[in-house]
Amino acid sequence: PHWRCQLEPSGFSNSALAALVQAALSAFARIRLGGMASQRQAAPLTVLSPSEREVLILQGEKTTRSSELREKVEMLSARMWPSISPRFIDSGILSIRVAFACACAIPCRWLLPESEIYSKLLPNVIPAIVLTVNLTMSTTVLHALKSVVGMCIAIGNACILSFAPNGIWGIAVLDFAIVSFLVLWLNLHIKTKVIAMSMTPIFVMKYADPDEIIDFHHKFREELGAVLFFQILGVALAIISVLLPNPKLAFTELKQIGATVALETAELISQVTHYQMGSKKSLSIHVLQAKVDDWMALVHRMGCIVEEAWWEGFDVGFLGSHRAAIKRWWTFLQRQELSFEVMKLCAAKEEFSDLHTQVLKPMADVLNELTSKRTKLVYAIARSAIDLKCSMPDVKQELEELANEVDQVQHKLSVDWTQARKDSTASGLGLQKDLRTENFFISTLSQTASQLVEFVRCEIEIAGTSSTVVVSVQDFQEIFSWKVLSSSSHINFVLRNFLSLNLALASGLFFYDYDPQMSVFVGLMLSTTPGAALTKNLGRMQGTVLGMLVGNILFMFLSMYAGWKCQCIAIFLFEMVTHFIYFYSETYGHIGCLLAIFGGKVLMSPAEHFTDEQRMARDAMAYHSFFMLALGLGIVIAVD
Repeated sequence: PHWRCQLEPSGFSNSALAALVQAALSAFARIRLGGMASQRQAAPLTVLSPSEREVLILQGEKTTRSSELREKVEMLSARMWPSISPRFIDSGILSIRVAFACACAIPCRWLLPESEIYSKLLPNVIPAIVLTVNLTMSTTVLHALKSVVGMCIAIGNACILSFAPNGIWGIAVLDFAIVSFLVLWLNLHIKTKVIAMSMTPIFVMKYADPDEIIDFHHKFREELGAVLFFQILGVALAIISVLLPNPKLAFTELKQIGATVALETAELISQVTHYQMGSKKSLSIHVLQAKVDDWMALVHRMGCIVEEAWWEGFDVGFLGSHRAAIKRWWTFLQRQELSFEVMKLCAAKEEFSDLHTQVLKPMADVLNELTSKRTKLVYAIARSAIDLKCSMPDVKQELEELANEVDQVQHKLSVDWTQARKDSTASGLGLQKDLRTENFFISTLSQTASQLVEFVRCEIEIAGTSSTVVVSVQDFQEIFSWKVLSSSSHINFVLRNFLSLNLALASGLFFYDYDPQMSVFVGLMLSTTPGAALTKNLGRMQGTVLGMLVGNILFMFLSMYAGWKCQCIAIFLFEMVTHFIYFYSETYGHIGCLLAIFGGKVLMSPAEHFTDEQRMARDAMAYHSFFMLALGLGIVIAVD
């Protein structure tokens, strides 16, 4: 499902334009599901301590060269503060970065045009930052594009609506029904749908409200421009917060996990071979089985990060070559999963009979030699893929030498094993029942060694060559995939959320004086599953109410000590705490997200001294928002 177009530089001075075209098309296609691999449930990454990484080399001496390769891979897979959870450290550092970015939005007020609209919409920077930022640069860019696409859908609909006759509520209701149905029905990412359906009601209500007709048309361009400006400003601040002071890149994590997988691969081969060469069963087989499962989860996690890393370089230039090399290494590891399963099963089923000891004892030296040389080759190819050094002459020579050595030992293993099993049986064939697991194990071990040698030689051949530009159209097709759009679960999602959104809009239009808040809250509650949505929506209600309540309390306190410095400090501290909850807690993360959004929006408002009447009015507005939220949640629960 690809267009494979070799974009030659004919007609151009170089291939830079071709690379930019490829990146633009691929980025637009990948927005559809936001990088399909990145949406999978990734297995947690377990980084072993240095003592746990000691490779069990089978009675063979480690050469100086092997030690150097191992130190290189271990250096890449090491992490700071091993006694503290990596999730805790990453969440803490990122929450400080995001809080600083939110605080930096306050001085931006002085750079804005002197307009009431820009001053009024400045708090929209906070949700743009919160909904964009993520743990790595790649996922942050991905979320940024999703949010911008959702915002463009809402603004585009407002532009179309501006050409319709003024202030006719029937047109507004019909327009919202059509747009909400299309956005919900198309196979877009849920974040894009949430942003589009939480912004569209605001513009639709402005069109339908008779009091807003003049304002809507006279300041239409300015208001839409301000909305888009603050969305882009929030996205830019979110990306800067991930980049500074040191970039939080998926490529960094990809190198670390690639190095860890190399260590685990060599260790597993060594340990499984050592167990198979033993003379009796041991409880260590259960440890080996668990390690194989962990290794597979690690390879799966590596695949997810490989897909995420695309968003950091769009496969252009050096970053594209680097990601392609690591992706080829991951593809090879993925093909090894079945072989690891076979060797694990053989070791678990081994009975360790007298014939087993008799046949494998003469094979000990060649098995040890194969494991040792294979370990060195795994370290070398992993290092060359991680550092992108396959094209260097000395690295090429080293890989060729190691591959030839492994190939020779593997061939020797095949010859010796064939002769050993023939000599051990009366028939001279070595195919009796008692040698089934040994045959499967040696065959699989030999096969994986041959595959490794073949992979290394292919890497040497393609090193330094330019790759074909591939533009994927699969994601474009998935937007209109009839298989997805006609599935019962998707139809259920569309009907539930379509009814909830339109009921909320009609309630606000007819009973609450064109108030869009209820439909905005319902748009934020979009969910794919009604069962899990109730618990999450109750949590969202807690986050929204607490965010607005705490934000108003702090804002009233700041109004008595009006000053942009105090406001920056308050926003920094508030966003730091709420973002730490958002990033660190799996249970209460969505509550922390809403605390950061709604509380931050209140704190971002211009701080000034208020009279008692103005404070009462703000309290009444906050209570009205709580009331709209409760009604919106009631509609969602009833429809579900």
